[in-house]
Amino acid sequence: DIPSWSTTPNTQLHQWDISGYGGANQQWRITLEPDGYYQIKSIHSGQVVEIANGSTSNGAAVVQNTDTNADTQRWQITPRPTASTASA
Repeated sequence: DIPSWSTTPNTQLHQWDISGYGGANQQWRITLEPDGYYQIKSIHSGQVVEIANGSTSNGAAVVQNTDTNADTQRWQITPRPTASTASA
């Protein structure tokens, strides 16, 4: 969710329930890029999701920002193992 419908770069995103309407500030376009990574773009602001300041620390802030095609704006999406596919 983008708090207060912000369009300001570096606004920290937060987890929020669907608020009864699932507004555009809670909608995202996920695009597979040629290198196999994904870009996540806000329907509302047109900005992309990135890790603030390129941090690799646990608990780093996730923010929206202007698309610069930086590595911090690229995401790898992998399937989560299920009970039927997990190794013993």
